[in-house]
This record gives sequence, structure tokens and C-alpha cells, in this order.
Amino acid sequence: MTSYRVRPRFKQLTYLNSQEICERVERHFDYPQPCEVSITSRSIIFKIPLEERHFWSPRLSISLEKHEEGTLLRGLYGPNPTVWTMFMFAYGAIGVAGIFSLLLGLTQVSLDMGYNFIWVSFGLAVAAIVLYVIAQLGQKMGAEQTFTLHHVFESIIHEKVHIE
Repeated sequence: MTSYRVRPRFKQLTYLNSQEICERVERHFDYPQPCEVSITSRSIIFKIPLEERHFWSPRLSISLEKHEEGTLLRGLYGPNPTVWTMFMFAYGAIGVAGIFSLLLGLTQVSLDMGYNFIWVSFGLAVAAIVLYVIAQLGQKMGAEQTFTLHHVFESIIHEKVHIE
């Protein structure tokens, strides 16, 4: 499950229908478990318990889709939505600032006015790489909890799940 993707995911076809999967999840959580669960008719969300949760704690969101042979499960491992939103906002801000500084820098170069904004663009590219590395380090900090969520889910459906 060690992945360089920001949000690892899986797709699994199971012979169970969505109601059977939800019933299995509810039965499985009748006794204390290493995670919390939220169930709707089309999705299941596994979270780390509040007392063990930290900034980089993952969650597993599973969507349930009808299929001719049963149910198609689409799983997505990711951080808390506020963490994800913060990173996407930072990537967007760096991207917009990078485009404008690159345009201004190329204009300055074409007018022989120096390279100031080209250096700003380079700095923003480095900032984007640093942000990606921070996200990867955070993902590694939550890896043990990700494995916990993954193993709980596999024990519920009694199938091995391959992460893409």
C-alpha cells in the first residue's frame, strides 16, 4: 500500500449487494473496533477513533455501485476533508501565482528588464514540490492507521483488496 499517489484508491467487484455489505459492516461494529464507521445507502466511511486521530489520520471512503455481478466498491484513502481542502487551496494559489509570475517574467525578459519574476516562478515551483513532499510525509505518518482501516475493511468483506 505504499503509494506515491496523494490519495490511494481501489476498485473491487464483489458478489455481495450493497445491503448485504452494509449489514456486514453493522454486524462487524457491534463490538469495539479500531475505527469508527458511517453508513449510508450508497457509501461507507471508515475513520480512526477521535482519541487516536491526529492531523494526518486517514479515512476510507467507499462508494457502493450496483453491477450485474454484484456491487462495485470504489475506495479512496485520504486525509480529513479540511486537510485535503487546505492542500488543494495551496496548490491552486501556487499555480495561479506561478502562471502570473511566469507571464510577467517572460515579459520582462522580452523587454530586457531583468529576470526578477522568472526567479519568483522558480521559487513557486520549488514551493509546489515542497508541498508535495510534505503531503507524502504526512501520508507516511498515517500509514499504520491506513493499514488498520484497510485490514478492517478486508475482514468485513472477506476478500483481498488491491490498492492502485
